[in-house]
Amino acid sequence: MARVLTHFLPLVFVLTISLVTTVFPKRQCPKACRTYIVSEVDAKVSKAVRNVEKGKRGPRGRQGVEGPIGPQGSPGPRGERGPMGPQGPRGEQGPQISLPICEPGEYVTSDGKQLKCVKFGEEVCRAVSKCDGTSGYQPTTPTLSTTPTPTQPPVKENVTMTKFMKKYMIQTLYMDAWDLETFYIGDQLFLGVSQLGGKSFVIYKWDNDHSDKSLEQDSSYSPFRSFQILKVPFSRKWKHFVIGEDVYFAVASNSRSHDSPIFKWNGDMFVPFQNLPTTKAFDVEPFKIGQDTFLAVANYYGRSSQIFKWDGERFVKFQDIAAVGADVEHFEMDGTTYLAVTGPFARGAYALIYKWSGSTFEEFYRLPTGERAYGVKALSVDGNHFLAVARWQAQTSLIFRWNQTHFDLFQEVPSRRARDWISITSPFMSREKTYLAIVSSDQDPSIYAWDRYYTKKFVKVQDIPSERTRDMVFFNMGESVYLSVASHRSTDIYQGS
Repeated sequence: MARVLTHFLPLVFVLTISLVTTVFPKRQCPKACRTYIVSEVDAKVSKAVRNVEKGKRGPRGRQGVEGPIGPQGSPGPRGERGPMGPQGPRGEQGPQISLPICEPGEYVTSDGKQLKCVKFGEEVCRAVSKCDGTSGYQPTTPTLSTTPTPTQPPVKENVTMTKFMKKYMIQTLYMDAWDLETFYIGDQLFLGVSQLGGKSFVIYKWDNDHSDKSLEQDSSYSPFRSFQILKVPFSRKWKHFVIGEDVYFAVASNSRSHDSPIFKWNGDMFVPFQNLPTTKAFDVEPFKIGQDTFLAVANYYGRSSQIFKWDGERFVKFQDIAAVGADVEHFEMDGTTYLAVTGPFARGAYALIYKWSGSTFEEFYRLPTGERAYGVKALSVDGNHFLAVARWQAQTSLIFRWNQTHFDLFQEVPSRRARDWISITSPFMSREKTYLAIVSSDQDPSIYAWDRYYTKKFVKVQDIPSERTRDMVFFNMGESVYLSVASHRSTDIYQGS
């Protein structure tokens, strides 16, 4: 309507002027008259335009389709090593100290301020030829007590033991790793890695001809070489095992539409052997009872998990257990086999423990954990049986000790979003032989060592710098101990020092 009035406005103006000249033919309209008429016409037209009813709004257009996400860029090359800094000035020579002259049966020590002579204790005196200046006393059976006395100081944290330092990092594997395991076939070492982002399971082979060096010496140093890639959708935790002379490994597939596969070594590579019917499996645990081989599978969701048994040719279903979780662990105490199952979607804040009755597994004990647990690790050291429980939502994780009837809380260690524990007992450690490490996702993983001499507890050795850690694994190679640490972007491999 507004457009129509706009088009006819000049015509209205002309007709108005004509009408005025017709009505007053003998009297010419002055300039003020014409101005008045034009302003009146403009006002009428503007009012008509404002009174025109607005048209209805049209329908809203459809939203455009979101474009695809671009591929992730490949990691950049490792930067060159910077030049060595200048050597610092030589320190000043310290004051010369003279040692005190001690009498027979005394030794030199310090009280923190000065050196002094102190007499040996009675037990030491009985083991040496002379003591207190007297003639030698030779017992029939010399003994020197190695039992620590209550006056001995406790072991401090970060004690001097085997450590895994960045300068001894020997390799970095760039992948979205979830679970790590190592195993041997003969004298050949392999590293298996299940990946989260892709549908592949990668096996690496250790180069036995490598020389001892690290990334600090050669940026291209790679003792682990890619050996085989297998297709395993939604792979999570996995384990290898041996039946007779045959080597196998099983992978938990966290899928509703895919079974959990088992692969077998054919002498040259791993080939598919069997698929286990599982639903959203998260962990597998092979173990033996006598001559029988079993394979427990922990399902992440649902009502139960499964136990399979080897029948001589393949695995067949043996038993369902009323437990779901992210981790299943077997262990032995006093000749009896147990299974522990934990997981963030368990039915309560406890770990379920099953006991072998001779024919089946029966629920034995519910271990209270305060918060729902994510992972569990069993280990035995110096006659003690421990269960280490990793808690996801709590600020600490727990270590329990068996007291012949049940598990008591033994120790509590700091952690945040803890996934699991790993352990190793190796003769190649520098001092303590048993290590226990907590895998935390929101803080650097921590390594502890069993202190058998003083505190009789697990003492902290070091933290490992890592972001969003998913798994770790200790392994022996030659006479050295190594540690692999998997984060959300890469896997770093350290050699113990």
